[in-house]
Amino acid sequence: MLAEAIEAEVADWIDAHAHIRDEDGRRQVVRNGSHPERDILTGLGPIAVKQPRVLDRRAPEQRERFTPNVLPPYLRRTKTIDEKEKALQRTAEDAQNDFQTEMNRVVQGFVAQITELARRAAIDTLESSFGKGRGRGRLAGSVGRPRGKGAKRSSDELDKLSDQLVQFVKDNPGLRIEQINKQLGTTTKDLALPIRKLISEGALKTKGQKRSTTYTVGRKTWKN
Repeated sequence: MLAEAIEAEVADWIDAHAHIRDEDGRRQVVRNGSHPERDILTGLGPIAVKQPRVLDRRAPEQRERFTPNVLPPYLRRTKTIDEKEKALQRTAEDAQNDFQTEMNRVVQGFVAQITELARRAAIDTLESSFGKGRGRGRLAGSVGRPRGKGAKRSSDELDKLSDQLVQFVKDNPGLRIEQINKQLGTTTKDLALPIRKLISEGALKTKGQKRSTTYTVGRKTWKN
């Protein structure tokens, strides 16, 4: 098809100049062989073509240069190939943009998750520092009530505190008195009497001495 179109274009040019003749009646614009064969890259692959050569015998100032439209002199590939390459380039750019957009979305989601985790960790740290942890909340109502100077706790209050202390040590064995106070919101003075009573009755047992003393539940079950 390409070769036929090239031949038809040259034939039309020569026919259009068929009236131009010399004194002897010979045509001045004629076909004169072909240019060297060259490969043209098309959508179906490379095709070898030859461009017909046109000879204009007139004087230089009268000659017309034949410029083919179907196969320009320096053409190496058809317009279809260029369009396909541009389409592929656009597709690659679109894919890259989509990938970048998705990566930005994933990174933003990850940053949001890390930020939320950091926020929660900061809140937990503050609550622990100010004594608002879970363990402290369990006893805040019983031992946190202010008492007048020199006021004694009732036996019910001491028994309730002992019950809660035994349960806490059972759930958290091996803690020191400072650690227990921090979690329960108590003081060593608050727990001194219940601890002595629980140890004497075998409900609690100790390990270590002085500030390094740790507490675990004893073999006997505490009954108030």
